[in-house]
Amino acid sequence: WSTTNPYSSVARTESYSDTKMRWYLLIDKYGSDRKKFRKVAQKESLLEKGIPLALKGRIWRDLAYVENSADYDALSRMECKYEYQIHVDVQRTFRHHFLFFEEYGKGQA
Repeated sequence: WSTTNPYSSVARTESYSDTKMRWYLLIDKYGSDRKKFRKVAQKESLLEKGIPLALKGRIWRDLAYVENSADYDALSRMECKYEYQIHVDVQRTFRHHFLFFEEYGKGQA
């Protein structure tokens, strides 16, 4: 693959870096003004280009106008009555997947 090919890994990496930088600039400029932040993100088509993993929590919180992070904290501490079934299904379905070799290994919640 050549670097001019839009499907090459080099082209994607450069594009991802540019997109990531644009997200950081947007946060710096409009981070406190959520309405403006959302409008500019849509106008610049940043959502279609993807949200960098390191920024997903922050950006989705801002785009969803989440005001009270205590709600998330309370919900995340609640017991899930389906947790056991999810555990069983993951072990059955992804038994040979490298992320699930170890029970509750790296990359698992």
